[in-house]
Amino acid sequence: MTLPKSRENCLRLTSGKPECSVRGMGAAVDTVATKTDELVKPDMQAVLSRTHLSNTLHDFLLPVFEAVSNAMHGIEAKFGEKEASERGKITIRFENANNPLKLKIAVTDNGIGLNDDNYKSFKTPFSGYKLKAHGRGFGRFMAFKVFGRSVYLSRYEFFAEQLTRSFQFDLLRNKEFVFLDDAPVFEETGVSVVYDQLLTNWHDLVRELQSKDVADLIASHFLPYFLYRWLPEITIQFDDQEPQSIKAHFSAVFVQFKSGDFEFVIDGLSETIKYSLTKIPKTKSFKNHCLLFSAADRIVGAPRDLSNKLGQPHFLDEKNESYIVIAVVRSTAFESRLT
Repeated sequence: MTLPKSRENCLRLTSGKPECSVRGMGAAVDTVATKTDELVKPDMQAVLSRTHLSNTLHDFLLPVFEAVSNAMHGIEAKFGEKEASERGKITIRFENANNPLKLKIAVTDNGIGLNDDNYKSFKTPFSGYKLKAHGRGFGRFMAFKVFGRSVYLSRYEFFAEQLTRSFQFDLLRNKEFVFLDDAPVFEETGVSVVYDQLLTNWHDLVRELQSKDVADLIASHFLPYFLYRWLPEITIQFDDQEPQSIKAHFSAVFVQFKSGDFEFVIDGLSETIKYSLTKIPKTKSFKNHCLLFSAADRIVGAPRDLSNKLGQPHFLDEKNESYIVIAVVRSTAFESRLT
């Protein structure tokens, strides 16, 4: 038998059976024994070192946004979208809110918890587990641009049994997960994420931290949930102050007065863009009219100033009080272009 040139020298006997590995051919050929290799785990420290955060309140809150977003996914997985709004609860607590050396932020939910599937996804950088929820599998690492320590305390169900899973997540270790004996203080399923050991470049910002500014930014970040989907009960508490309800904040501050959709050509394709126009009182966080882009049920990118388009940075209402207009646009086309 004459072999084609591309198969010359590939035939050999192994335990009396022919074994062939084909080089230079596109077709797959079954082999008795195949040598394999695997990708090296991503160097997440290197990835983070190339990720820049500006010293703004928005970027300081990125770990909180991520924790709240994950909490919403856990709540929806537990209760379903129809009941998530009524039964879901998220608390955001700032302890020693203006003391950079003692600041601690805890985000706690009553969702499904870190069960085996969620934990496996957590351990996998750039995991595709939450693609249906438009997750990118990277957000939890951003905490290390703001805090030195992240601790996760969770209860979850395994069949009829309730189990706990608690650990410190430390990107600087070879084995990044340090398991803890601490159990969550809550009795139902859920997750509590605790951030502390604030990095020094954020100290000045934290000394001036105001609860109202934090509430404004968290509310604006999850504005698409409020406008288009659902919101669980979310409360923010600074030290011993009264907890603030984000839902009540939305209802009191964000007044939607127009919505609709239009067609727009992006990369040669006609895409449907949905929009919502909302007016809110002028605040320290929202000083001028702006355009926000929504993808994956959250605001992405920086606000675009609309002052020049509208002729002035803000308007006056019938009570002579300043207010601004926020335009939110969303489209599946934006989601496919998220990075």
